[in-house]
Amino acid sequence: MLRLAKSNEDIIVIDADLGRAAGSYPFRDAFPNRYFNVGVSEQDMLCFASGLAEAGKIPFVATFACFLIQRGCDQIINAIAYNNSNVKMIGNGAGLTCAKNGGTHMAISDIAITRSIPGMCVIDPCDAVEFGKALEFAARIPGPVYIRSNRGKLPVFSDEGAEFSNKAVVMQNGSDVTLFTTGVTTSEGVTACKTLERLNISVNHLHIPVIKPIDNNSIIQAAMKTQCVVTCENHNVLGGMGSAIAEVLSEACPVPVYRLGIQDAFGETADFDYLKEKYQIDSTAITRKIQEVLKRESGIK
Repeated sequence: MLRLAKSNEDIIVIDADLGRAAGSYPFRDAFPNRYFNVGVSEQDMLCFASGLAEAGKIPFVATFACFLIQRGCDQIINAIAYNNSNVKMIGNGAGLTCAKNGGTHMAISDIAITRSIPGMCVIDPCDAVEFGKALEFAARIPGPVYIRSNRGKLPVFSDEGAEFSNKAVVMQNGSDVTLFTTGVTTSEGVTACKTLERLNISVNHLHIPVIKPIDNNSIIQAAMKTQCVVTCENHNVLGGMGSAIAEVLSEACPVPVYRLGIQDAFGETADFDYLKEKYQIDSTAITRKIQEVLKRESGIK
């Protein structure tokens, strides 16, 4: 954000009294006249951002994803999306990464909500490097953007030299089954693929950084290659990335789609590693699911 702001004076940062969690204090210190803290008032923050966008600014708003998307849903729809306002929204603590803050702080339906809003771009970066690129991407494109931000010390593995776009990223080529992951589940998918390779299972693994607009062509081509799909996400299975992929394939390439994610449940207060295991979005769950799916599909055939 500091690099973007140095090259573009229209960039503004707004937070709702959660600057430490959002990581916006360095911006406040560097650009005090372009930083605003509206207090614990997320709905006001979004309307304020829409007004700044109408005045030609590029506001980035940041707070906990649950407060941003759930509490601010009406303002996102009517003040921002309806007017196609150039507002960039950063949802901190996406999915289960809010961990010890508990179930009420976990945004596990934010993708479902935002991808149903007309004109909204929805991004779920896999690591810190891709998150930075997503911010740059959001600053370049017109209209509203929602970017998930994950909390905690997480693996960094994406290529710093790669260009960010709405295209799927091929993590590994394979022929037995296609695995689609997004956000923090992509690193889990990478680990699972290594385990499965030792078991002579060839996985075609794709990371989906932009869930809307989704990369239809890559999804269809991957499904045609293996005729069987598994998805995994740090989100409710209802309305998330897996649902988006199932929608694409049901129209263009009907194949079995098996979805891993939070199974229509609320989160709870616990360590993130424990939550990943309990809600079956870790590498062990992915490995087990792919083995089950291949056994089931071979039995059908």
